[in-house]
Amino acid sequence: RRWLSRRVAANIMISNHLGARLKLPRSSTIYYGIHDPPRVSMEDPLSVSNPFEIAYVGRLVPEKGLPLLLEAAGWLKEQKVAFKLSFIGGGSEQGRLEQMAQRLGLSDRVTFTGDLRGADLEKAVSKIAVVAMPSVWEETAGLSAIEQMMRGRVVIAADIGGLGEVVGDAGLKFAPGDWQGLAACIQKVIDNPSLVASLRLAARARAVQLFNRHSMIQAHLSLYQEAVRN
Repeated sequence: RRWLSRRVAANIMISNHLGARLKLPRSSTIYYGIHDPPRVSMEDPLSVSNPFEIAYVGRLVPEKGLPLLLEAAGWLKEQKVAFKLSFIGGGSEQGRLEQMAQRLGLSDRVTFTGDLRGADLEKAVSKIAVVAMPSVWEETAGLSAIEQMMRGRVVIAADIGGLGEVVGDAGLKFAPGDWQGLAACIQKVIDNPSLVASLRLAARARAVQLFNRHSMIQAHLSLYQEAVRN
């Protein structure tokens, strides 16, 4: 594949991070573009729920670093912070995570929904203001973060690979593997409702500007046209 990629007219990367990692000639970054979900409103009072609700949305697999989120939740409980944590999705790690939550005394704070699709998924994420993504493996682009930013959600993410690049300065980031840093980010948004409101606006604006479907299609068209001309 690398041999072939050195001989094509252009290589398309889904993040600058991926381009830096692969170092292929004639590379251009074109970010994922997604549909703008209907009925996105920045006026929803998502930040005032009591207790505060945080979620992870995605596959429950080892590379997502989900034990870090439970470690952070355990510390927040010890600090008497009121919150609820949902794991929205299914995967091979669900059983182990459920056992860990029980061991940390978090059974009354943590919910596992299992795999959800369509209307059930929409309902589960509809009132979540803050999404945590503690990946420990290099994400090439962070599509899940893009989806939640387009919804106007605050993303707290590990600053790793394309995930940190996608979030940029429109969310909160912490060092990969640092559950204390993750806990600090969560506490920061719980203690500052105005920060939640401003980051929601920033996330939505960044997603609309960089990750819209029209821009992705136009960027591909331009690249193909240039390749044909050359």
